[in-house]
Amino acid sequence: MARWYARFTGAVREVATTAREAGAALLDDPVELAEMFDKRLYHGVLSTAGIAVPSSPSSGPDAPPFDGWDDVRAALVGTAGLRRAFVKLAHGSSTSGVLAISAVAPVRFRAATSVELTPDGRLFNSLRVRRYDKEADIATIVDARAPDGLHIERRLPKAAQAGRAADPRLVVIGGRTTHAGVRTSRSPMTNLHLGGLRGDLAAAGPPLRPRVWTGPTCSASPSGRRPASPRPCASASTCCPPPDGGSLRSARSTPSAICCRA
Repeated sequence: MARWYARFTGAVREVATTAREAGAALLDDPVELAEMFDKRLYHGVLSTAGIAVPSSPSSGPDAPPFDGWDDVRAALVGTAGLRRAFVKLAHGSSTSGVLAISAVAPVRFRAATSVELTPDGRLFNSLRVRRYDKEADIATIVDARAPDGLHIERRLPKAAQAGRAADPRLVVIGGRTTHAGVRTSRSPMTNLHLGGLRGDLAAAGPPLRPRVWTGPTCSASPSGRRPASPRPCASASTCCPPPDGGSLRSARSTPSAICCRA
């Protein structure tokens, strides 16, 4: 949460300073790590890079803060296409504190979440997804989480397998999709620890099979240092071929294997 994030990013900056003074090379930039661990900031980074992401009123460094349920409620009913949304902790993981909220009527809301609200008002992170249809309960949960920072994004319809919501998960290393999987659930959250099941990757079709990223990539980070692996580049239009004429896979180990020119 917010306290963890502040201490983590502070420790990263200390390590980076010490490493640079010792002449060591950093594989990760402290600024980029800080962006990656803040859903609001990194959502904006991806959008700026031309990567398709769900619409979000909390995205980017200039987005307004959401200080509680009143702000979230106003966004749900006042923003086109946002009547179904995920409300997440800005620095959360494993669906902790996440609410899948639907505005089922102008003044009626439903939410699915792993947050357990006890009769005396205490909150617990549970392994069972619960559904709330009383706005007062939803407001209590959102207001309690708001001080840690809230990220809101449109909840897009999921694909389905065997009558269950299906959620693809992919890992990309060096521009290549190296791992892919499908998780299914009867709730909006497909995490295995919340009762989700592993789906059928073969049935998901060609888009999820490992393949090389063929779009433009950048050879330098916004801070001017070369990242550990290539990343999509919004300003690049032409990619340089590998210097030895080989494939991207075989040439990745050379410094100039992946480059771009505006």
